[in-house]
Amino acid sequence: MSLATLLTKDVYRYQNGLKHINIVNNDGFSALFVVNTPVFDDSGVAHGVEHMVFRASAAFPQAESLFQLTSLTDVKINASTFANNTYFHCQSQCPKTFMLAINYLLNGLFNPIFQAEDLSFEIHDGKAGGVIYRELIGTEEVAKLTTKVSYQETFCYGGKSELIGNLSLSDLTSFHQRFYQVSNITLVTANADIEQISASTYSLPKQKNQLVFDICAYQKNTKQDEDDSNI
Repeated sequence: MSLATLLTKDVYRYQNGLKHINIVNNDGFSALFVVNTPVFDDSGVAHGVEHMVFRASAAFPQAESLFQLTSLTDVKINASTFANNTYFHCQSQCPKTFMLAINYLLNGLFNPIFQAEDLSFEIHDGKAGGVIYRELIGTEEVAKLTTKVSYQETFCYGGKSELIGNLSLSDLTSFHQRFYQVSNITLVTANADIEQISASTYSLPKQKNQLVFDICAYQKNTKQDEDDSNI
């Protein structure tokens, strides 16, 4: 029996424009958000946005929300950045906690809060700290031991350790505004409740309004940074 006979697939397009493919296989609940995020350099900006999306949103403003979600429920949630796409995925055996994870990701993807103070924790603190910086140091050390090629043919989609600290709030905000649009994201789920997901997407703030909010927030932070540098 082929896979095609075991699964049924439905394709939806929600009011906000998000494309959703749902597969029915009666084996728990899972979701994958596929974001088209082309890489143009070694800055690691796509990687940086991935981490910041998990950091905070208007609906989940506390950075501890992710830890609470994964430690107090059976939800498994993660993300990965590759050369042309960023993937956000979650799974659960419980429909209620699955929808909580979906809402967490939807709000992070479309309504995140990017704060300058989070850059040092998630990306690089200018010394030996920063989640992404430590990831890259480890990856680069392994590559030195296993790779014999002495040249780079493609961009490092995760970024380079010597460059990742150059990312600014403006870089991250601009990249998010450009690529984290409903027309650029596809949701693939297994056994999801279509009506509940539709209601969740409907309740999200319109992206146009959120972009204005983000730009204003960035301009405020930029002015504060300039004032601080003149002290």
